Order: sequence, then C-alpha cells, then structure tokens
Amino acid sequence: MGKEIIKVAKSIEKLLDAYQEDLLQLDELRSRMPDLRRREKTLKSEFTSIDSIYADQQAILKLTENIEDFLSSLRKTSDTMSVTERQKILRLLVKDILIDDETIRIRHSIPATKFNIPVGSGESTKIPSYLLRSGSQETGL
Repeated sequence: MGKEIIKVAKSIEKLLDAYQEDLLQLDELRSRMPDLRRREKTLKSEFTSIDSIYADQQAILKLTENIEDFLSSLRKTSDTMSVTERQKILRLLVKDILIDDETIRIRHSIPATKFNIPVGSGESTKIPSYLLRSGSQETGL
C-alpha cells in the first residue's frame, strides 16, 4: 500500500517536472492530474483505514492477553480462596442477574462489542426481570 502511494506521488512529480521542462502542455497536465490526485487521496484513506483497523486489533489482543493473565492467576488461587474473597471477585465481575419466568440472564461488567450480542437476544426489549425473583408485582405471602 505504501509503495503504491509513493508510486502515485512520483507520477505526480514527473508530470510537474515534464510541465516545467515544457515537455507537457498545460491542458494535458490539467487532464491527467485530477486522476492522480484522486488515486493518491483514495490510497491514503485506505492506508489510514487499514492502520486504524490494525491499531484496534492490537488493542483487542492486548485486552485478551490481560484477561487471560487474570483468568490464569484466578485459576491458580481459586482453590485457596475463602468464600468472602470469591464473593468479592464475583461482585466485581457480575453486573446483575436477571431472572424471568423461563430464563436466567447473568450480565457481566466486562464490556462486549456489538458483534458479540446475538440478534434477537432481547437486549433492546424490556424484560420484566428482577435481581432475586420474577413476579415481584404480586404481594408477599
């Protein structure tokens, strides 16, 4: 990609040199230059886009490594943890637990990308769910 940008820039430079040496007429320069400028702009925007995607992927890989490191250290110490320590970790990771008539949904506090949410998962619809039990509109016993 970088080689193509350099090649287009050199073509533009050669056209300008040819015009300055009177080897090229102004009309011909004006007709050929917009295509080269357009191509250069397109290549630069593609290069920027690819660079941005690469940076995003690097950030995701780093996050994945951090999560894997956390999980491996958690697995190593999980056998020796007390119940109180386990509860603390659970409270840090679990955002809330939603219980409906037929489903139990545990939402974690680790943000997920929009691509991980399956279509029709019910995230956008209002589900009457509560932290401890469903049907809390009913009066107590």
